[in-house]
Amino acid sequence: MHQNLQPKLDFSRLAVDDLARTDPDGLEGYLTAHDSGLKILAAPTSPDSAARISVEEVEQVIQTLRTTFDFVVVDCTALTPHADAVLLQGLLDGVFLVVRSRHASQDTVSRAVAQLDRDAVQGVIYNGHRGALDLL
Repeated sequence: MHQNLQPKLDFSRLAVDDLARTDPDGLEGYLTAHDSGLKILAAPTSPDSAARISVEEVEQVIQTLRTTFDFVVVDCTALTPHADAVLLQGLLDGVFLVVRSRHASQDTVSRAVAQLDRDAVQGVIYNGHRGALDLL
């Protein structure tokens, strides 16, 4: 449970629902409303169920969501050579790299950026920093 939500359905269930993946009205039943007005499609609840989802199924869902929403945000796992962000970056309009202050070294961040298409990287979100940030 994240963002104080308790979704009834998650992405792994949607992946096997051929109609809902391509139909905005069918896909709506898989979304959970947040108090902020956002609608959330929950991630698979287990690594095994996540492993059974194909890139093609993710692409279908993203295309369907784009017909309904102005913005589709995909929250991916930490960057590794086989991370979701690396595999999905071609389906997305852009990538924001989230860096946790005082936990990620410059070398780690550089290696993460090297895995991504530089044109896709829209910016960096520096989380948890206290004080002024001098990037220049």
